[in-house]
Amino acid sequence: MPSLDLILVPHGEATHLLAWADLYHELGHFVLARDPARLVQPLRKRISKHFTDAVQEASRQSRTANAIEELHAYRALWLGDWILEFACDWFATFAAGSSFAWANLRLCARMSTDLFGISSSHPADAARTQAVIEMLKVILGDTSTHQIESHWQELLRTVGTKEPQHFRIAYPPGLLRELAAEAGQLFRSAGFHSYNPGSKRIGDLLAEAWNYFRSDPSSFPAWERAKLHQLRKAFKLN
Repeated sequence: MPSLDLILVPHGEATHLLAWADLYHELGHFVLARDPARLVQPLRKRISKHFTDAVQEASRQSRTANAIEELHAYRALWLGDWILEFACDWFATFAAGSSFAWANLRLCARMSTDLFGISSSHPADAARTQAVIEMLKVILGDTSTHQIESHWQELLRTVGTKEPQHFRIAYPPGLLRELAAEAGQLFRSAGFHSYNPGSKRIGDLLAEAWNYFRSDPSSFPAWERAKLHQLRKAFKLN
């Protein structure tokens, strides 16, 4: 709730380090709301150009009226709530690195009923995952995404879903890649620092938590409690 400077957190999530990276997405809504001209409008401009070009190309190829109308509909969704959700995902990935990518997979596995489903308020989980992966490549390089992409494919196999035919029309891979790169530049120009492994900030703790959980899940709860105790002590919250 940006107008109230308020974030509502599910009961109990505050004690789970694996969920903390999602807070960066919610904080992104505050960041974007405070400076949309700098951080959102350039992305909207690129989106508008992409779909304008796509409509012109479809007309040139004598595509059906329904196909052209579909492009107009996707353009409107992108320029509405979709770009805000994508931009917040990019902000979270920019700030928290791979820990947000793992948190996103966690949410998809726990909460999503249709990984490729489209709604007016949020892009499809599959598209958001790809967008996060593109931002990881921007800040950490191409080799940073192998494990995440592998687990994503495993999730798709587990739930038995496949990419629908319309998906890449709604979420062009090239557009996602271009927008992620531009978002990274916009965040840097606004003075935000990207996640830097070894910086000893909260992002490192979240990355450590995910690495520990994936390597030794049975002992993770005790490790997590100890880390939270240390954190509360460091901030004089005990």
